Amino acid sequence: MSDFQAIGGVSETLRVLLEDRMEIPSVAVANFRVSIGPPRPETPINQDVAENPRVNLFLYRVLENGSLKNQEIPGHGSPGAYGFPPLSLDLHYLVTAYGTTEVQAHFNETLAHFLLGSAMRVLHDHAIIADELRTVRPPVGTPILHSSLLGEYEHVKLSLEPVNLDDISKLFTALTLPYRASAAYVVSVIQIESLLPRRFPRLVQPPPPAGPRVFVVPMSRPQILNLLVRWATDPPGTERPWPYARVNDTIILKGTHLDSTATRIRFGTLEIPVGMTQSSAIELQVPDDKLPDGTPIPADRWLQPGAVTVEVGTGIKELPSVGFPSNQAVFMLVPQVKTLTPNLVAVPRTLQIDGTRLFSATLAGETVVGRAVIPKQLYRAATPKQIQLELPDTLVAWPVDSLVSAPLAPFPVLPNNPTLQMTIAGDGPHTVRLPRKPTDIVDAASLLEAAIRVAQGGQGGFTGARVTSTSDARLVIVPGGLSRPVGVASDAISAQLKLDGPSGATTPQVYLSGSLDPFPVMAHAKPGMRLTVGGVTHDITIPTRPASLDEAAPLLEAAVNAFPEAAFAKGRFAVLDDQLLFLPGAAGAVVFDKIPAVDDASVVELGLFSDTLVRVRVNGSESLDQLFVKLTQ
Repeated sequence: MSDFQAIGGVSETLRVLLEDRMEIPSVAVANFRVSIGPPRPETPINQDVAENPRVNLFLYRVLENGSLKNQEIPGHGSPGAYGFPPLSLDLHYLVTAYGTTEVQAHFNETLAHFLLGSAMRVLHDHAIIADELRTVRPPVGTPILHSSLLGEYEHVKLSLEPVNLDDISKLFTALTLPYRASAAYVVSVIQIESLLPRRFPRLVQPPPPAGPRVFVVPMSRPQILNLLVRWATDPPGTERPWPYARVNDTIILKGTHLDSTATRIRFGTLEIPVGMTQSSAIELQVPDDKLPDGTPIPADRWLQPGAVTVEVGTGIKELPSVGFPSNQAVFMLVPQVKTLTPNLVAVPRTLQIDGTRLFSATLAGETVVGRAVIPKQLYRAATPKQIQLELPDTLVAWPVDSLVSAPLAPFPVLPNNPTLQMTIAGDGPHTVRLPRKPTDIVDAASLLEAAIRVAQGGQGGFTGARVTSTSDARLVIVPGGLSRPVGVASDAISAQLKLDGPSGATTPQVYLSGSLDPFPVMAHAKPGMRLTVGGVTHDITIPTRPASLDEAAPLLEAAVNAFPEAAFAKGRFAVLDDQLLFLPGAAGAVVFDKIPAVDDASVVELGLFSDTLVRVRVNGSESLDQLFVKLTQ
């Protein structure tokens, strides 16, 4: 029987069915897709831009099926069981098509009408979606029915729903969306299994030979008054008042009437027998994959991150069916991060996270590194005990290879559509063609970045490349993935832009901050930090609190240039997208640090501090371990 995934499973089934079986006009094949959500146009209404071809599925109403409200599924469960039948639902969808073509300076919606007709034909031909229905487009032969709906007693049945124009108009008005021609369908019946325990009547049996025995059970209902936590790393006797725990941490329940000879603790739906307990307090470890007595817990019943209810059940050993449940307490089961292993030499950089409950295939998840959020879909590999992921370029990094031009003052007069031959990390040479003649150094940086990213044949170093300019009119090229050498072949254009060796270009290593979007509200009126370049260290102070990246870069540059050493006096700060870029004035290791007892916040707020906090989220719960990864070498 289906679980909570059934509703989403129907939406996904309809999406796969339409993408697999629709006849799509040739003009729409390249970028056609089926979306799920409110019928919202992807292109703003006030823009004269053609709509991409799309069919949208909108689940606008969910109703309980009255005919099956109290009916069990035939053949499921014991004939003597009763209580808590499945939740039977009818799902109402709105199918809306989008797509326009430009005809004589006007946008024509005929393409949307073609797509709507094709979608309705598919839903008519496949009004009953059975387990046997398979895809005919790649990947060929996979089930169209979502895995949560396979093997169900009730098939997914579709029918065109007669909804009048007034009802449809009210729906679009409520969503504040322009009216579009749409078709309404009802999907019936979807059944979701209840998680509440079923009941079974006991058989009538003769009394034992010695006659019936009478047990007197005192009516003392257990009550949980407080839930505390002791982490596995805490000293004995520690009681944390915050209800956040990891597997193998200890839950401490305090209350009244908690003692019995057959006490059971229920974590969610997992019941654990603990035997004899005290009246006022119970301590029990949150189980991982085994019960306290060593019995393995099936993987599908492992406690997962998120809110977990705790309930104490007291009973009598001689009467296992008799007991009294307590009220419920709740704690948050969170992932645990134990170790962090970065690989800063790899391109792109990677990070391995080891711990417990770090990943679940069926639950939402993501990893937060500093300000960067990496969704679980982008993990390289993932298990509940280990995650491997790529570190994005928007995190603090040193050393980062770059190509820096000689000063371009005055800016040269270039021909129209200038081209360069560029190589990044052995990839190339590829032709980089600027779309037009740049007018100044800032314009040149913007045009060059766009041209590098779309260079034909270029791989990740090209597609993720970024270009900025310094205060002394130099172009700085940072390759995608970081730590990739960049080279430009010598010719007339590279000489004019001073990007080749003969014209004075250099390949220094630069320091990148983390992402500063949005820009932080800094704590200190005169932010300061400790900077070391090539073994020379100075404490630098910014005279005013910057409010944006464009203010921070020149303030930092002026503060660094105040010192006489070449590494400082010739150092340059620039803005690279939403990051700060530091180009040291001389070779040598670069370290940004806190000023002890003076300012330990500014270097962190500006994303220049190497130590970066790593947190893992699963099902809305976040790891509490304060583990930092050092992202500079």
